[in-house]
Amino acid sequence: EDPRYQKYQGLLTLLFNIFSFARIGQIKSSLDYTGRLLDRGFSILAFPEGRVSASGRMQVLKEGAGFLAVEMQVPIVPIKITGTQKIVPPGTEFPCWPRRGQVSLTFGKPLKFSPETDYHQATKTIVKAMRALI
Repeated sequence: EDPRYQKYQGLLTLLFNIFSFARIGQIKSSLDYTGRLLDRGFSILAFPEGRVSASGRMQVLKEGAGFLAVEMQVPIVPIKITGTQKIVPPGTEFPCWPRRGQVSLTFGKPLKFSPETDYHQATKTIVKAMRALI
């Protein structure tokens, strides 16, 4: 959760259906909410790096990526997003007016993990799939 956005969380949820996944404290409630959304047929777009990269380079994935992949038993589709740092540069205070620019998305093949998969190994597999998109 980025503290700059905490006071706007309600507005972001209302307008863009965004919710911050708790990194500490309320992790269980974040997992429960994510599970309820998946049960209702929603797709979840998660940013497993934890924040937008200032350099545009891939950052270290949080271990929760593998945990979610294994425990939620849903396909994980690796996505490469480029160009967002020009539209809303990292460190920009919210609310802000996005700049015009071009964003591109590259989709990888869906990954599915068995319930017995080690979370660390699942995270490593996700990283490998994401790096293949670079």
